[in-house]
Amino acid sequence: MFAGGAQGEVAPLRVIEGSRTGLNWPMSLDVDAKNDEIAVANSGDNRVLVFRRSDRGNVAPIRAIGGSRTGLSGPMGVAIDNRNDEIWVTNYSDHSAVVFARTASGNVAPTAWSAGQMLRPCPGVVCSPLQAVVIGAPGWPPAPSVTSSW
Repeated sequence: MFAGGAQGEVAPLRVIEGSRTGLNWPMSLDVDAKNDEIAVANSGDNRVLVFRRSDRGNVAPIRAIGGSRTGLSGPMGVAIDNRNDEIWVTNYSDHSAVVFARTASGNVAPTAWSAGQMLRPCPGVVCSPLQAVVIGAPGWPPAPSVTSSW
């Protein structure tokens, strides 16, 4: 994690890494400032990992969503919608989007699911300052990423 506005060769404020983290091809993240959490789309093992915003080092996530009931298949984008208390995730493998309760954990079914031509390709999810969830369209955003000042 870098300070907002960081440029050049600067040291990160915090690093989450190591075997306890479960990180395996993390593709994107979103910061939930309201609940002091970070959600990570973990594509390597088809999970969403949630860490405390203050975590650093080799720490286990406080919860994880993953398993056969979740509909997660190559998660690429993740966004936290505080207005509706949800986590939105886009999947690369089947070009779908799935929605979970923000506090969901384990092998849980999504509360909503969407797939179809309008989602192809499905590069990421962005939650706007107005808490509108935007699902990536061809060429936008150019790569799954989240910029956040904290």
